[in-house]
Amino acid sequence: MPEIRTLLRPGGEWVRLRRGAYVARPVWEAADDVEQWRLRDRAVHLTMKAPHVLSHDSAARALGIDVAVPRERLVHVTRGRVNGTRTEHGVKHHVARTPPGDLALTDGVPHLGAARTAVDLAREHGLTTGVVAMDQVLRRHVTVTDLHDEIAAQRHWPGVHEARRAADLADAGAENGGESIARLLVVEALGLRPVTQFPVRLGRGWSGSTCWSDAWPSSWTGGRSTSRSPREAWPRDRSLTW
Repeated sequence: MPEIRTLLRPGGEWVRLRRGAYVARPVWEAADDVEQWRLRDRAVHLTMKAPHVLSHDSAARALGIDVAVPRERLVHVTRGRVNGTRTEHGVKHHVARTPPGDLALTDGVPHLGAARTAVDLAREHGLTTGVVAMDQVLRRHVTVTDLHDEIAAQRHWPGVHEARRAADLADAGAENGGESIARLLVVEALGLRPVTQFPVRLGRGWSGSTCWSDAWPSSWTGGRSTSRSPREAWPRDRSLTW
């Protein structure tokens, strides 16, 4: 239509997100990178005729879960009936079950919930992304049991081993993605698991104050951490610090 072509001309009033989906230019230009991707997610949802829900990276954006930007940025949907996982026109189609308990709704757009999304991110992108996502959802009333229940339901799915490792390392005490990644570096470099958010008393008596810190190591044996007190856990070689 001539009117649409005029609106979509360079510098025009509309920005084309995909065929049949447009956004007002001021809205697009005012949005940050994540919000622009949320608009792309919504455009795919509105123009896709087959039954689907947003999942993986797209569900993470809907839920406000911050993850590292993947090498290939895509809109992700999960469908119950599709001939295998495939990527077409910037959309990755996953085939999987979507039980009602896994579903959520944000601004009218259906997507998978927090626990399922964190597990899917670990399977899709690996351990680091999985731990960062799981740390965040554990701060949102998701439990470690919820994560392991999702993993049990996906026990034969690709990447589930990474999801299981991520769930074993997840910790709600990490306050941001940087802390999650730093904790993983300690685990991988030293084989010790830091204890998050332990109190450090400053001063004596009631006049002293308490601050909260991280990175006291705990012992790591056979895949399980055995927490010790900071005094017991501190390395005998005091040159070993982080």
